[in-house]
Amino acid sequence: MTDAPVTAIPPAASAPAQDEAQPEAAYALPEVDVANHPVVFFDGMCGMCNSAVDFVMKRDRAGKFRFATLQGGLAKAELDDAFDGPQPDSLVLMDAAGVHVYSTGILRILRDLPAPWSCLSVGLIVPRPIRDAVYRFVAKHRYRVFGRKDACRMPTPEERDRIID
Repeated sequence: MTDAPVTAIPPAASAPAQDEAQPEAAYALPEVDVANHPVVFFDGMCGMCNSAVDFVMKRDRAGKFRFATLQGGLAKAELDDAFDGPQPDSLVLMDAAGVHVYSTGILRILRDLPAPWSCLSVGLIVPRPIRDAVYRFVAKHRYRVFGRKDACRMPTPEERDRIID
């Protein structure tokens, strides 16, 4: 993945007049190394999703996973081509093997956490339609049970290198 071009703002001497529109500086997306640091995309406004991110961060002592909101530019850049329609309103894992949604994403994340959490990845043997039905039921009721945030989470100083967008 290459860096997005950054629009340079001209020096003050050649700045546009006040009535002219000034170009916005382009946002450079971070480099993503999913082979070493899989990215967990999450709904930054969902209380349950934020709790899931907290859960993974606390147990991922090696710092393997990186995190980005589904509302951010990285999700748009990386996930738009992965889905035929709109992006799923789901936790999404992007790793070296591809993009994983619903129960498969969750179970693959658990697989890379230390025991006993990694043992839960045995759920991958359950047929995906059954796993995903349970996932969708929980996801459908997540705002009612866990609430909805007014804004995406702000990372703590310790989390800043792991929440990339």
